[in-house]
Amino acid sequence: MAQQFELYWPARGQRFSIPPEAKVVVLGRGPEADIRLPVATVSARHARLVHRDDGWWLEDLGSTNGTFLNDQPVRRSMRLKPGDRIRLGQRVVLVWRIASEAPTSLPPKAAAAASAPKPAPTQPPDRPRAESPARAQQTVVGASAEALLHTQPSQPAMWLVVTTPVHGPRSFLLAQPQLSLGGHE
Repeated sequence: MAQQFELYWPARGQRFSIPPEAKVVVLGRGPEADIRLPVATVSARHARLVHRDDGWWLEDLGSTNGTFLNDQPVRRSMRLKPGDRIRLGQRVVLVWRIASEAPTSLPPKAAAAASAPKPAPTQPPDRPRAESPARAQQTVVGASAEALLHTQPSQPAMWLVVTTPVHGPRSFLLAQPQLSLGGHE
């Protein structure tokens, strides 16, 4: 039986299951993409995953903003291994992993944080509150189901959670060892 792989989009808490019988999976913003990533900086047909006898490979499809594997530009086919970070342009970071190894519950520290009392909503009542970062959505190409946000124990993730009155809580995977914070007007 073939291993089941998935792409995980930590910033949105989405998982995209890769069907074991798939040979090519196109990533992009357009309607013809197998995995749709609705972000303006992602090309309509940005990159593709290709299954070969020796595993899965990543290829850029001539995207405007580039495709990167572990921060290295993808200029030719590059073989994927569990834990690899795929970056599409500057904003979308996906994690390639084995679906069966993905935990189905929150790690102990995250579970404690998720059960802690929540502050009162700071958004106006007529505006829906943004979904908590402790919730996630799994997307199987063509279907979806609710699941809990999680990280792979073998790949500890560094997260920045920002809560604003307008957008509510948003989680960002920190892919670099340094973080610069600032604002603009």
